[in-house]
Amino acid sequence: MIQLARPYAKALFKIGTDFEAQLTFLAKVSQDQQMAALMADPMLPRAKLVALFLACGQGILDERGARLVALLAENRRLSILPMIAKSYAKLCAKAKQVLRVKWVTVVPPTALQKAQLIKVLGKKWQQEIQLTCVLETNLLGGGKDLCGGYGYRWIVKG
Repeated sequence: MIQLARPYAKALFKIGTDFEAQLTFLAKVSQDQQMAALMADPMLPRAKLVALFLACGQGILDERGARLVALLAENRRLSILPMIAKSYAKLCAKAKQVLRVKWVTVVPPTALQKAQLIKVLGKKWQQEIQLTCVLETNLLGGGKDLCGGYGYRWIVKG
């Protein structure tokens, strides 16, 4: 499915880097249980589905967002909105030279530990680091970093 989303994300990225909020909103709408059921209904006219999306996004979506919804509905691709949003965010981050790092750990890291990790990774990758911390209770100790497709692990599992 990501192969279907990538061309849409690239096309949107070529238009501009100010589309992330709209895509995030559309992705959340498409993941709503009721909306997902409507998107899966083959009897629901595509125009009605577009109208529902636009009603949800009133005040948030601009003309480009409305055209995107119409295009995706026409091609029966509204379900890939979360993947489009994710691919688009990656393209924007790469353009801004921001590396997104997910730090999985058993205990919440201190501000000092976060700062040290950001400093070390920023020096290694020569990029700005955006750190997200995730707690995983099934770890006994250690942690793992996931950044730029690379994983660093120092974990003890129970």
